[in-house]
Amino acid sequence: MATTLQIPCISITSRLDPTWGQSNSQTENKPKPMKGLHFHLLASTLNVFPNVTNGLEVQEFMTKLSISEIEEGLKTLPGWIIQDGKLTKQFELSSFPDLVSLVVKIGFVAEAADHHPDMLINYRRLTFMLSTHTLGGVSEKDLELAKQIEAALNRY
Repeated sequence: MATTLQIPCISITSRLDPTWGQSNSQTENKPKPMKGLHFHLLASTLNVFPNVTNGLEVQEFMTKLSISEIEEGLKTLPGWIIQDGKLTKQFELSSFPDLVSLVVKIGFVAEAADHHPDMLINYRRLTFMLSTHTLGGVSEKDLELAKQIEAALNRY
């Protein structure tokens, strides 16, 4: 599910000469001048999920959730707890092949969302630990992935 923010999104990039820092007798390792700044209007809206909209790259806007926001999100996710700053839940499946199948399914979901969970496998037990590493805590992406894990598990 995407959250759309109605804000302009502009990317500013700069390019240095690719030979910058290379030594030769003429430059004596001095930086070469910048070729220029490049401005790109990427989109008129910014989608939080997914990372790509209409083939145009967008930058993500995420914030670390407060404990109260996490607790509110967990109301719809029975059995999930906050442990060591991560959303955590352990599942026990009926067989090891079912567990491996679930891991593969979640792997594709996680890759599509560009959000990869920590997983601990112990025979028929699978523990998910979800956090947004770049924020150092739990974000909306983690709650969304937990919902997708629950939906995938309902098929087993």
